Amino acid sequence: MKKQIKFLLLVSLVFSSLFIGHGSFAAGPTVYDKFVEIRGNQTWTKENSPYIINAQVTLSGGSLTIEPGVVVKFGSSGYIYAMSNINAVGTPDERIIFTSAKDDEHGGDTNKNGFDGELKMGEWQNIGIVGNRTANFEYATFLYATTAVGSGLFGMDVTYRNVLSIKNCEFYHNLNAISISNIDATIESNIIANNNVGVSVILSSLYYKHTVKITNNSLYGNRLAAYAKKNYPNSTEYVLDASNNWWGSSAGPRFVPYQRSKSDEAYFDNAVSANVRFNPWLGKDPNVGCQENCYSNVMFLPGIKASKLYKKGALGEDQLWPPNYFGNDVEELQMDDDGKSLENVYTGDVLEEVGAPVIGGNIYKTFLGKLADMKEAETINDYEVFAYDWRQNVEDVAQNGTPYEDNMKSAISQIESLAQTSKSEKVTIVAHSNGGLLAKAIMMELEKRGLADKVDKIVMVGTPQMGTPLAMLSLLYGYDEAALLGTLISREESRKLAENMPGAYGLLPSSKYFERMENPFISFSSQRTEYEKFMDVYGNYVGDSNEFMQFLSGKGDGREKPDPAEIEKENVLNEKLLIQAKEMHERLDNWAVPEGIEVIQVAGWGLDTVSGVKYTEKEKVDCYMADSKIPSCIGMGEYEPIYEPEFTVDGDGVVVAPSALMMSANENVERYWVDLWLLNKGVDKDRKHKDILELTELNQFVQNIVKNEYSVLPMGLKKERPNPDGYDDQAPKLRMTLYSPLDIHLYDEKGNHTGPKKIVIDGQEKVVFEEGIPNSRYQQFGDRKYVGFEGGENVNVVMDGYAIGAYTLSLEEVKISEEGEEVVSSTIFKNLPTTADAKVSFAIPSSGLEEMTTLEADMDSDGRIDYEIDKTVGGEVELPVTLEMISMQVDHLAKLKFINDSKAQDFLQVKIRELIHERDMIEKMDEKNNKNPKENQIKLLNKKIDDLVGFINDKFSDSMTSLAEELLIKNLNSVRM
Repeated sequence: MKKQIKFLLLVSLVFSSLFIGHGSFAAGPTVYDKFVEIRGNQTWTKENSPYIINAQVTLSGGSLTIEPGVVVKFGSSGYIYAMSNINAVGTPDERIIFTSAKDDEHGGDTNKNGFDGELKMGEWQNIGIVGNRTANFEYATFLYATTAVGSGLFGMDVTYRNVLSIKNCEFYHNLNAISISNIDATIESNIIANNNVGVSVILSSLYYKHTVKITNNSLYGNRLAAYAKKNYPNSTEYVLDASNNWWGSSAGPRFVPYQRSKSDEAYFDNAVSANVRFNPWLGKDPNVGCQENCYSNVMFLPGIKASKLYKKGALGEDQLWPPNYFGNDVEELQMDDDGKSLENVYTGDVLEEVGAPVIGGNIYKTFLGKLADMKEAETINDYEVFAYDWRQNVEDVAQNGTPYEDNMKSAISQIESLAQTSKSEKVTIVAHSNGGLLAKAIMMELEKRGLADKVDKIVMVGTPQMGTPLAMLSLLYGYDEAALLGTLISREESRKLAENMPGAYGLLPSSKYFERMENPFISFSSQRTEYEKFMDVYGNYVGDSNEFMQFLSGKGDGREKPDPAEIEKENVLNEKLLIQAKEMHERLDNWAVPEGIEVIQVAGWGLDTVSGVKYTEKEKVDCYMADSKIPSCIGMGEYEPIYEPEFTVDGDGVVVAPSALMMSANENVERYWVDLWLLNKGVDKDRKHKDILELTELNQFVQNIVKNEYSVLPMGLKKERPNPDGYDDQAPKLRMTLYSPLDIHLYDEKGNHTGPKKIVIDGQEKVVFEEGIPNSRYQQFGDRKYVGFEGGENVNVVMDGYAIGAYTLSLEEVKISEEGEEVVSSTIFKNLPTTADAKVSFAIPSSGLEEMTTLEADMDSDGRIDYEIDKTVGGEVELPVTLEMISMQVDHLAKLKFINDSKAQDFLQVKIRELIHERDMIEKMDEKNNKNPKENQIKLLNKKIDDLVGFINDKFSDSMTSLAEELLIKNLNSVRM
């Protein structure tokens, strides 16, 4: 004991489960054969390793840093006397080794003696830390020492106070593994095995009460596993807390009394002495990882608008999202210009389903049920659904947490907690949509905190990693709420909510989107409307992210902010939030996947998805109802601006596939396409972006990833872009665009319906867009409708009028191939008349657009067809002109003041009646088969038409506008026989 008081070199640490071959080094070895004192800071590197210590090495002042992979070897008289700090931190793959010079396995045969004998305990002395210092050992291995690491005092000088940390280290074959006295120590998650004494703690000062934490260690095979005593009289007996450790058996350690004798030697089998509290102990070895079915716990991150939001109200908790349909919930979710909530809003749970009729349904219910089943079956130990305030910027959520009812909840803390109970000690993150952006932000925060190794896999499903064009339509025009989730808030409410919402701005196409996409997604072609200023400022298209920001903020073109109800006018967006979103994407888009983490990207494919917007124009048409059932419709020569969405099949209805698969495939990153076109024909029908995780096959795929089963992909999951050319039932897609005061209704042979539908909710009527035909869509901007459905089936189309007007119907048949998509057939019905009671119908058979039936129109729903028109494949058709129609147009033009002389109007009507008479006579001759008189009569009719055309040209230039003149001449020429 006197020797110990004279100089008790502190604690002997020895770690060795992972033997790394250190036989060859670039610059080493570094040898200390005689006493040396090293002053100031010192770093021992792998390049200069191994370090051979054959005498006392004293460290005074500064600190010693030992880098990963270093081997330190000691001769029989070698030891380190540290009066400076020591920081020896290795890694799981490159441990630091402290061993005997005789140990040729580590650092090679450095003493050149070819030693092949048995190494024993006590081959070298120790590492001692004294003098109010700090020693930190992590991922180090200590072998064959007398006292691997020691810390103590000179005599009773209580000014020497040391702090020792030993974590994730290994101690094998030492006389004393760890021996400490009067020191604050943390001994955690180590393996201390096959030593004479594992841990000994001696309290030798009445004045300094130290704190020793010994937890989560594996202590087995030692003669004496833990020993503790006080070393001064007349004081309370010292008790060492060594609970929550593994003692080599589920029955716990063997206890021996304080006084020991050699005759009891057989009793010393990993024993603990008196003064050691070891209860409770661990029932299994914490340092032996899971050996079978070692699946990670799961954290799920939902998409935007998929977490419920609440606030405290006068009557208790008030749910704001999903909103009630006729209250002010959405208004209370609005944010200020800085993107901060105006109300104290908090979240609490994820939205498993949407209760709205027709457009509602399960969102995550099936998927979360599968996670619960995996937990119940003990496939995984646990899972966590991290609901969050999706209005926030995802980086804000990752860094600062998200508000819950009573606290701020941190995704980082949740991951740490899940990792602690995980079989693999890691977490698999599954993220949908915006949740994938949050996953990236979380990973960046984990890396900052040194916790990235808590995650093993990230599965991102339908994540707009570079943004998606539909987000632009949402922010500018309040579109498309139903596509994102399926709630019933109006476009006006949706736009107002998004205007100051950082989360919505994060979905806009980023700089990387502009770099990656070959074709511009915003183009301008209007030169006769207010959109002309867009062309003046931006040219034919928006070329980069800077121009994009100028366009969204209105800074470039100087447009004024529209009134809230003017949803067809482009909103002026928040410049501050645009900059924030751009900077966020610059970080997230350039995130590099850390080593050891796997990223699985999944893109939905096969559904028409907004890929861009064309800012163009359309001629205004005026329609006039006189005595005829068919109104007269005349182009006004004036134009109105229209923005038209463009579509691609490379998406899930919301997110384009290139954005969902932004990261290139490599050893850490994988890319998968889920073929919604194919799978929607099966049991799960009409799955889109919002409910993609309800797909049976995708649920199975996610479970396979959690269980590390990659050999067989479920049906519809592919590692390459799907190629419909290889499908037996491959058929083109049909796309329809309708400019008109008509609603489109589609019906397939099974009675499924796609189109507008009235529902009653909370006693009030709402119109929703049903998409009951598999793989169909219905989208509407003002009076413009955009409809898509899959070919290969018989589909009946019915269009119901709701006002007098003209409609233009465009139909395209699009073939999808490995290279992309191609329009293979098309037709346009231009400026056809309709009424508030009109019913227009046609059918497209399974054989495709070329076999489309005649378009039939019943103007007053009396069951009789008022006009019918056949398509022209590859061209456009208009309503055939008749003399009666020209007569109506004369009155219509006069009503519009395009004919400004009543005498001219009367003259034209007289001449047109004469032409009608001539035509009727010819038709009667047809009935009598009078060939020669008919030919003469036709010549007479055509001459009268020519005379009238000439008269209009020569005599009426002052009586009508050029538009009226051109229209009448064109139509008169068209009725020539």
